Amino acid sequence: MKSVFIWFVFLLSLSLYSVKVIGGISVADISLIAFIAISFIIKRRIVLNALNLSYLTWFVISVLCFFLIVKEPYFDVEKYFFSTFRCLTGVLSLLFMPLWLNTIHEKYKVSMALKWFLIFNFFMQVVLMVSFFFNVGNFINIVPFGDQSNRQDWFNVYSYGLYYRFGGLFEEPSWYAWFNIFCLSLCFSISRKYNLHVVDKKVIFLTFLGIVFTFSVAGIFSFFIIAFFMVEKVKVKLLFSSMLSFIFLLVLIFFSENYFIERILSILSGGDGSANARLLGSLLKGFGILQLLPFGSGFGNSINAIDFYIDKSLFVSGTANQNGFVEAFISTGYVGGALYLFPIVSLFLNKSSRLLFFAIALVFFTTSSIFIAPFWVLLGLSFYSLSIKNRNNS
Repeated sequence: MKSVFIWFVFLLSLSLYSVKVIGGISVADISLIAFIAISFIIKRRIVLNALNLSYLTWFVISVLCFFLIVKEPYFDVEKYFFSTFRCLTGVLSLLFMPLWLNTIHEKYKVSMALKWFLIFNFFMQVVLMVSFFFNVGNFINIVPFGDQSNRQDWFNVYSYGLYYRFGGLFEEPSWYAWFNIFCLSLCFSISRKYNLHVVDKKVIFLTFLGIVFTFSVAGIFSFFIIAFFMVEKVKVKLLFSSMLSFIFLLVLIFFSENYFIERILSILSGGDGSANARLLGSLLKGFGILQLLPFGSGFGNSINAIDFYIDKSLFVSGTANQNGFVEAFISTGYVGGALYLFPIVSLFLNKSSRLLFFAIALVFFTTSSIFIAPFWVLLGLSFYSLSIKNRNNS
């Protein structure tokens, strides 16, 4: 039980990636550094395998490209080194993670920690909602619509036109959604692989409710897609799809004037800036940047490069890029992007990890922040929690 609690605290600290404690260093950054230090002291060795060598190669090539792009007019050296340090800690964490996931019992502890983390997040959402609507306390941070200058405070509630969105401990509601969908997929995959019976319908339902309270369109749709892939029987999948389509149609008919539904219709019509930043807009920006910078913009400089080189008037989404697939190529170029994504794509080839591939793909369409501390840990758990015996050289 002690190990489950430690993993739970670790996951909780990773969720606080927007809470800064020392300059630009977040709680999640310190947590990952602590994980590396503790692993080095206790295990006294590292793991070198094909996966880790792939990401080490990716990191080295991306760093060497610094000398090719440092003189670009948009380049911010401070942002580059700060983001490079984050990527370095992420890659280093992968060298130690397999050492904590050698046995099925150790993986069971991780799955239990993921389960309690999902339940905790749901109750945090409920507490935040009840406190907000009953005007209890002044600890809630209201983020006005169109003004996100204070979004990096704790307990965010977004005033989104005619309805509110709840982010809980997370910086914004959509980040709550992707983090919890990733954790649910991990927990479910580990449970199914080793027949552990950790995840049940109650946990899945509570996770769904927590995501619904965020009113994140991407998060809600992502949950339904993941739920579809969780079901193994074809007949159940067809029934699930039919029921979901019918419910969606009824909602559109009877609540067509609701602001939330209007936004969904705007997304489907291509007029929503946030959706465009994740889909077509990001792709076009990515192609534009790679034509000028085949080695990428450099860590931490993707927005600077887009802002400098791309005509933002051509896109509804402006400067923003919120697509993780595109971000990998914009930041590290053709070669770097391919090296970063190849291990993730390989998850699709294994039936037991295919759900995690779909989860990561959905998350990548939700956020471009793929080089932050929590993402490296979740990637590491995806790669190593489903292998019965980690083949490695120490």
